[in-house]
Amino acid sequence: MYLYLFQYIKKHHALPTHKFSKQKLNYYVKQLKNANLIERIGYSSWEITGHFEEFKTSKEVKEMDEFGSLQTNITRGHGFKFKILLPKREGWHYRTALLDAKNINYKSIHQGQSFQFGGHTIWLSNLTMTIWFRRKLSYISADSYECSARALMECKNTIKALERALDISFKRGNGWAITEEGSHYADINNAVAIDYHRRGINQVNIQEFGKTWAIIDNSFNLHELEAVAPNGKSKDDIKILQNFLNDLKTNPITLTRMKEDFETEIKQTLSLMEYQTKAIAELQKQNIMLTDIIQRKL
Repeated sequence: MYLYLFQYIKKHHALPTHKFSKQKLNYYVKQLKNANLIERIGYSSWEITGHFEEFKTSKEVKEMDEFGSLQTNITRGHGFKFKILLPKREGWHYRTALLDAKNINYKSIHQGQSFQFGGHTIWLSNLTMTIWFRRKLSYISADSYECSARALMECKNTIKALERALDISFKRGNGWAITEEGSHYADINNAVAIDYHRRGINQVNIQEFGKTWAIIDNSFNLHELEAVAPNGKSKDDIKILQNFLNDLKTNPITLTRMKEDFETEIKQTLSLMEYQTKAIAELQKQNIMLTDIIQRKL
């Protein structure tokens, strides 16, 4: 439903007027508007905001019925932070002169210099450059890896633009040394998040060894289960969570059911052991009787 609305608004600059009930349409439009992903620009005109990058068509999107709903998971990637390892450059310690010459409005920070460029926050240090994507920029895709790929493309475009602005190159050898150092990947309209919301709980931090690696979050009214581990690990974590929940939905085995099955298996095992014990005892009894008969014959 979300992906279809994005596609329709992008193409027609309006909301679909048929096949959906008004109540259902208003529900999804409200969620997307609250998340600042679409905006109303006229009486019946709508646009995708700058906070949403048009998703690429994937196999999952192609399989979506024109007025149906997508049956697979929908992932929202956001909160991206990329670190670029810089090449050795003579005089780079005096880069503030270059920034001044190119009219880059920066401020000094402990790491070096910080400034806004292309809507993102850039940190320059002696060895690295860090790009913090603007807070509300989201990528809606069929999976976390597609979100990551499109965010990486935006990162590269930003680097290219900054290279042109400063008239220098940040490449090491034939390319840039880029690491996805931070990112959040959220499973939209997640059943677990919906259940918590129904109970009046809009945010839950899931921790391991005192560190948060997943969040149940409804701050944008999108009912999200979100993976937030650093260094790009979150895109793997969200796939693990999605696959586990999909499997659980297909094969609903609860801990209670597992306990009951285990207890049943234990009872069956004990019963079999009891039967085998009785059988062995009976065999021993018959053996003794046979021995007595043989001895009397002799």
